[in-house]
Amino acid sequence: MRTRERDRALPRHEAAPALDVTISLGLLGALAIYLYASVGPVYGGTRVRRGTAAAALTAAAAIVLGYRFALLVMTLATT
Repeated sequence: MRTRERDRALPRHEAAPALDVTISLGLLGALAIYLYASVGPVYGGTRVRRGTAAAALTAAAAIVLGYRFALLVMTLATT
């Protein structure tokens, strides 16, 4: 199929990128809340320490999501 024919055949969803970002940020927010709540019973500590630990673990999860997205882009670009 030529590029023009393929572009016409596939519907374009303008809201898809915004929805993807919204879902990803919502999931990361839910993860941060969950980690904040679960770090206390497991490790104890003050609110600041729990918040720091939750932020660090959430940042690590965000890095993993970014890495997976980068792999997707590279795969799509090279195949």
